[in-house]
Formats: sequence, C-alpha cells, structure tokens
Amino acid sequence: MLERILRAIAKAIDTTFALMRFPFQYIFGGLFTPNTPPAFTPMESTSSLADRLSNETKGELERTKDKMDTLIRYCDAEPSIRETFDLSPLKPEVRNLLIGMDSNELLLIKKSPLSIQRKFANGEPHGVEGIPTVQAHIKNLEEKRANESGTLADMKKRLKAYAQPPSPSY
Repeated sequence: MLERILRAIAKAIDTTFALMRFPFQYIFGGLFTPNTPPAFTPMESTSSLADRLSNETKGELERTKDKMDTLIRYCDAEPSIRETFDLSPLKPEVRNLLIGMDSNELLLIKKSPLSIQRKFANGEPHGVEGIPTVQAHIKNLEEKRANESGTLADMKKRLKAYAQPPSPSY
C-alpha cells in the first residue's frame, strides 16, 4: 500500500516537471528530438594532437630560454661589447630600457633571482628597488616628450622673441 502511494507521488512529480519543461522545450527547441548529445568526429588523432601540443610547448620553452639567456649575457658583458648584442628575443620596451641602464642596474638584474629576471624580461613589474620597470620607463619617456614639445603659446612667445631686433648695447 505504501509502495503504491510512493509510486503515485513519484509519477505526479515527474508529470509536473514534464509539464513545466514543455513550454521551454517548445520555445528553445528539443521538443521532438531525442536526448542524445550531438555527434562529434575529431579531425585530428589523439597522438598527433599530443605531438603538436608538445612541440608548441617546447618552442615556447626555447623562446623563454633564449630570452633569459640574452638578458643574462647582456648583463654580464662589458660595456663595449653590449653595443653589439642582438636583443631581438626581448620586447622592444625591454630593449630600450636595457640600452639606457647603467652597469650597477645591470649587475642588480644579474644577481637577482630567476623569477625576478623572468618578470623583467617579460616587462612585468618586479618589485626590486634599484631596477627600473618598463612601465616607469615608458611613463618617464612620455613625460619627457610632453615637456619637450611645449604648448602652442610657448612656441608663439619663442617666435616673437626671435623676431624682435636685438636691443642696442651702448
């Protein structure tokens, strides 16, 4: 008796959920389709996908090693030799910053931990006192350019000063 009551309650609940689901299935589709997932046939085998991903990972590691090797060798080099270094593995902003650094800052980079060197090579903030960051370097360059260009009024004043004849010196 209890079993029949529980079955009736379960059937009523299933019917209620089916009726609640019906309008959504009608609106969004899936009313007359079976509940099977869509078919998927991969275009690439598992082994070739694994090989491709491992090759890409190895290539990324080589680029990172090359970047770090370039940075450390540049920091180790004498000032006369630094001018001939190929800094192409590094980002342009990091290259410009490295070229403008003095020997003490380069020594700090050389002696800093590998994680700090990696952050510097990627142009990220590293948090080491005495080593400039790429963001600060870019900000300084922008401020310098803004100060050098001047305003239109400053340019007009300078032009007027040049246009006036010199005062007599007697």
